[in-house]
Amino acid sequence: MKLSRELGLQPRQIVIWFQYRRAEWKARQLERLYDTLKHDYDVISREKQKLQDEATREQVVSTVDTKISGEETVESTSVPSSNKTTVAASPHVPIPECNYVFNLLTGGAKLPSYP
Repeated sequence: MKLSRELGLQPRQIVIWFQYRRAEWKARQLERLYDTLKHDYDVISREKQKLQDEATREQVVSTVDTKISGEETVESTSVPSSNKTTVAASPHVPIPECNYVFNLLTGGAKLPSYP
């Protein structure tokens, strides 16, 4: 009442002004909290993605190692000795029938590289 008399405003105008002020303050607090939570989420999300990428790479490497060792056994029993191809510890496995190289990491064939 005192403030409304000093300012020459209706008491209801003063009440509404303070309500508006409190609403603004709450909105700013929520924005700050949201920004903090979003930042934390982004950090955790990037860390999760790095771990998933690392796990995928390790899985691919172990799969390649398993496939290479498995293919060596199959080749040594199924290919005649004159056409045997040794498989190195590389993800590129030669395909003797067509002179292409099969890349175990990407699952695709590519033309042979020439020296």
